[in-house]
Amino acid sequence: MKKSTTFTNLVQILLKEEDVISILKELNYKDTARKFTAHQLLVFFMHAALGQWDGYRSGVVKAEICGLQTVCFSTFSSK
Repeated sequence: MKKSTTFTNLVQILLKEEDVISILKELNYKDTARKFTAHQLLVFFMHAALGQWDGYRSGVVKAEICGLQTVCFSTFSSK
């Protein structure tokens, strides 16, 4: 579990939320989410790749264990 925490900290240093927001502005993408933002989605994908998660349904459960924000299956799939 410590590996995931270290990875989350590293990602937050390298991939700052402000950087993601500026990139989205350049692409004219409006992130309307209040809870599950594009930055959180990218962090989720990085954890999924590192942990080789089976799919998004199992990943939603594992995300909470890694310290990521909990979301409903429907929220993740619509994002």
